[in-house]
Amino acid sequence: MFQNSIIAVTGASSGLGRALAIELGAQGAELLLFGRSEERLEETRARIVGAHSVTCIACDLGSAESIASAGAAMQKAFPRMDALVHCAAGWLDGPMESADPQAVQDLIHPIVSGTFLMIQGLLPLLKKSDRAHIVNILSTAGSLYYPISSGMAAYHAAKWGQAGLTEALREEFKSDNIRITGLYPGYFTEAGGCGALAQASVVDGIIYALRQPSTVSVDNLAITAVESKSS
Repeated sequence: MFQNSIIAVTGASSGLGRALAIELGAQGAELLLFGRSEERLEETRARIVGAHSVTCIACDLGSAESIASAGAAMQKAFPRMDALVHCAAGWLDGPMESADPQAVQDLIHPIVSGTFLMIQGLLPLLKKSDRAHIVNILSTAGSLYYPISSGMAAYHAAKWGQAGLTEALREEFKSDNIRITGLYPGYFTEAGGCGALAQASVVDGIIYALRQPSTVSVDNLAITAVESKSS
């Protein structure tokens, strides 16, 4: 399905990003994988079967210098970029009163500023594609349509910031024909169950958005678990 497509995935060293990279590879994509740990990126590469090629770049989304260095390397290595999927994430809960200031910065900065700067760095390559697509993995914690949870102010702030960026970029990139998808999964785990969404279902949602023809944009997509009725 993704033969002749060059797709970048952040957060590919574990979790959702790794699972997505494995699936995209199985469908023939040429992959560019980002993560903080080069060793763990290589572990992801070892699990990918069928990809046209896999390039791994260690990159810290909390560091503007690291992102700039990765961007420069990409400009030299790739003729274009067809899609960028932001899977990199973080987590912090607890009351604001006792929140560690550095932990708050370490959560919000990579999710909001890191997303902005990575897209900025890849923009010249995305503009060279005739089917450019950016998918930001957000959260129902960043949506108007789902409840606000007490004790998660920092996480809500990060995801609302990332969601706002997603909406703003969709408007800004209209004239460039770059499609922007905001994907809002609910709480998920690898296996799912007990009220949690299965990670594979989130991967399926991303693949669904990416599969659409260049004339179709999936602007926003929410994916949540449905609890089975007890017998």
